[in-house]
Amino acid sequence: MGRTFLAEEEQPGKDKVVILTQGLWESRFAADPTILGKTIRLNGENFDIVGVVPDDSVFGRHGLWVPLSFSAEDLQKANRNLNAYARLRPNLTLAQTEATLSLIAKELERESPDTNRGFGLMLEPMKDPL
Repeated sequence: MGRTFLAEEEQPGKDKVVILTQGLWESRFAADPTILGKTIRLNGENFDIVGVVPDDSVFGRHGLWVPLSFSAEDLQKANRNLNAYARLRPNLTLAQTEATLSLIAKELERESPDTNRGFGLMLEPMKDPL
């Protein structure tokens, strides 16, 4: 229900939107069908609810997502650790995925060498929680 994040919402100051899991929407907001566009407070700040997504076994039933946004200053002083979880497409290997992400990292370094030089990635398979 609703939508996912827009590209412009990944910019500081435009990132105050949230997507709820179905479980959180049902348990905390009584499955309110008019929830989209309403505001909730997270860490003392207002966030507009833009979507509700089906529950996912990896993240549980009571989660929510906000877009990642970093200012240039954040990027200069960041330690650059970020955990992300994804499910690979069928027939796509970890090695193929790692190769693709390495190309993306190189392109990001080429586009913004001051903030992206020397950074890469590491992939690890997850154990199925079920």
